Amino acid sequence: KEDCLKLLLFLSTELQAMQIIKSKKSKALPSEDNSVVLQEVQAISDSLGLPKVADSSISVLLSNLQTKVTDILNKGQKSRVGQPLLKVELSSEQMEKLNRVNVALCKEYECRRRMLMKRLDVTVQSFGWSDRAKV
Repeated sequence: KEDCLKLLLFLSTELQAMQIIKSKKSKALPSEDNSVVLQEVQAISDSLGLPKVADSSISVLLSNLQTKVTDILNKGQKSRVGQPLLKVELSSEQMEKLNRVNVALCKEYECRRRMLMKRLDVTVQSFGWSDRAKV
């Protein structure tokens, strides 16, 4: 269990480092970042089968995407949303097992939430330890 926590800590710090590096790069190259966003939005539009628009500004593409997604959700809402995944009745033994799994998952979630909050607190405190903050 300790090794798993060490691995989790290592991976989370690597992720944080990559996010910092990416944010620094995106601040340095804002026009390149916009072109990447535009390319991604165009790829989403193509995958949804939206027609190509001569005015390819991000706002026009996003409004077209919003319209398309809203239409898809309205069409599929009756058949996709609200239908139960489990169509059979569970026995009392199965319900008890399901409740135990739910309790275990809730405890795990609570532990992870507390760990993240503690890490946030420590990170914020570490900013106060810097020489720049003391000035």
